[in-house]
Amino acid sequence: MLVLKSSLGARLVHFRGAHKFRRLSVDPTQLKASATMNEGQTVPSRRGPQQQVEPQGQPKQARRHRPRNGQSRSGGTHTAGDEQNEWTAPGVNGQISRGSSGQRQAQFQGPSQRRAHTDPRRDLGAGPSGGMNGSLRPAQPSSTTQSHMTSTLFATMPISPLTKRALAEVMQYEACTDVQAAAIPAALAHQDVICKARTGTGKTLAYLIPAIEQMLRSRDGAAGGANPSQRRKQISTLIISPARELAMQINTEAKQLTKFSNFRCQAIMGGTNMNSEQRLLERETPDILTATPGRLLDHLQNAHLLPCLSSLQVLIFDEADRLLDMGFRPDIDKLLRLLPPKTSRQTVLFSATFPANTKELCDFALRPNPVIVDCVGEDTEQTAKRVQQSFVVAPLEHQMPTLLTMLQQHMQQEPDYKVLVFFTTANLTALHAELFQAMQIEVLEIHSRKSQPQRQRAADAFRTARQAIMFTSDVSARGVDYPDVSLVIQVGLASDRDQYIHRVGRTARAGKTGQAALLLTDFEEAFVSRLHGLPLQRRQLSGSDIQAAQQHIQQALPRISPVTKSKAYQAWLGFYKGSMKLIRKDAAQLVELANTYSAIMGCSSVPSLEAKTVGKMGLKGVPGLVIAPRDASSGGGQGSRGGGRGGRGRSGGSFRGGGRGRS
Repeated sequence: MLVLKSSLGARLVHFRGAHKFRRLSVDPTQLKASATMNEGQTVPSRRGPQQQVEPQGQPKQARRHRPRNGQSRSGGTHTAGDEQNEWTAPGVNGQISRGSSGQRQAQFQGPSQRRAHTDPRRDLGAGPSGGMNGSLRPAQPSSTTQSHMTSTLFATMPISPLTKRALAEVMQYEACTDVQAAAIPAALAHQDVICKARTGTGKTLAYLIPAIEQMLRSRDGAAGGANPSQRRKQISTLIISPARELAMQINTEAKQLTKFSNFRCQAIMGGTNMNSEQRLLERETPDILTATPGRLLDHLQNAHLLPCLSSLQVLIFDEADRLLDMGFRPDIDKLLRLLPPKTSRQTVLFSATFPANTKELCDFALRPNPVIVDCVGEDTEQTAKRVQQSFVVAPLEHQMPTLLTMLQQHMQQEPDYKVLVFFTTANLTALHAELFQAMQIEVLEIHSRKSQPQRQRAADAFRTARQAIMFTSDVSARGVDYPDVSLVIQVGLASDRDQYIHRVGRTARAGKTGQAALLLTDFEEAFVSRLHGLPLQRRQLSGSDIQAAQQHIQQALPRISPVTKSKAYQAWLGFYKGSMKLIRKDAAQLVELANTYSAIMGCSSVPSLEAKTVGKMGLKGVPGLVIAPRDASSGGGQGSRGGGRGGRGRSGGSFRGGGRGRS
């Protein structure tokens, strides 16, 4: 039984295998629910001794058909009052046992029950739950969601008829995932919640449903409060997402879930027109706002949005560990200082992992004693261990032809190949995409230097393609589900073991097979030691194949833009500056390697860097660098606002050569 320890003194709900609950600090009286359980089960309450509940007979099997008017999905008839005041759990076999510590544990088992959408006319080209226009097509569960199903039905939860109707009719969902079954009751009790959950487990609904329920209660019972027109100028729920694609998915699901609740939903993110966003925010202030940190801070600093958040009810961090990995902590600190204090709002935080910086954020952003819901436990790496994994070590000058060889071999072996190739930074992703396109090899491209419409089109094309290769930075590592990925290749270092595992998790989803390969240069090989315990096998490629691929590379390199090469040089240098200890290079050796890389790319001379960029890298005075004049640069200096200032971006994160700018 894994207990997630933190300085918060929080209580724990833990899922693993047979689902176990420990000290769930959800007061049924706060939920206004009477729980119907099996024989021997008790209702925990903080207000008094635990009470025995009379047995209710054998649980019913969840029905998979859509309900008739007036009929719940559990098979019985109901009224609006019944829905809000009774909470039953058909299809759940419960029993009470005691763990080694003597604490009570409720074990739950039951079949998976989620209604699948089978309409062949449905257009899947715009993502898993809707297109760019936010159309309310039925949602499709992630390819991993099915393995996390429980027999707990949404119809048995103490949520409004409007939300239940949207779940049943719009989203066509019937049963909860383990994350939803554990997190929703805790959040409905208006407690701060920390949920440890992986992507593809239904976590979006786990925080949207309680937020919407709180908004409904506030709207329907605001006696003596602001009039309706005034309340419409207030944002009630704010969701902070690390990536644009994830923000769009969240916004689409929010629109589906509020179809009958008459709440407005909007997403703001980098890569879109900020003035258009501002006009829409002023014309139709949303009740639910989903935002990436950088763009949200831009709007708040322009002052027009801040008054709309003065009555914020719920603040949600999705993929908090990823937010921090991408260097958004300074932005988040600024946001939290601008928002209402944590004592006046509910804060919900979802994260797949809990390193020290995530725990620090919890201390800063959440009230004391939050509920912790752990739906990961100790099996974080189980999916990765089911993937056939290999690594290839090549000299720096052979990295590009080795990648080409790996792709060619997989395309020959796998007729329906779908390959996801991760690079260390956005500018290195752009370099390789341009290189392969120059060789007449069609690749899709997603990274932070692309506009949001470009990224969305590429994601849609890859999601629906039978054969495709996509080059990407870490924006595709988590949160976005791509079906049938046959191979994941990681070129260069991952930031840590967790990032490597999350990238591997893009393949072998929903019980399918998949492969993963790691391509390292000889000076990066030490990273393999951080992957101990994973089924990683060393692989050797044919020298003749590498030589043949090298000829194609050399013919294509002159067709790459000098600006692309210059930005890639800066990105490469910035990224590996942050990994000098691992690759065992000092500053002078690093610059020498970077200059070698510029020659490998076919640069006629070493690209110049702005003096301030060199200073941010901590490389001032290192021989071998070419400093651009104050009034000119070769294209790699100032860059775009989205992280192009030497790769740091407005996020204030560590210098990573342009790959981790603002979303």
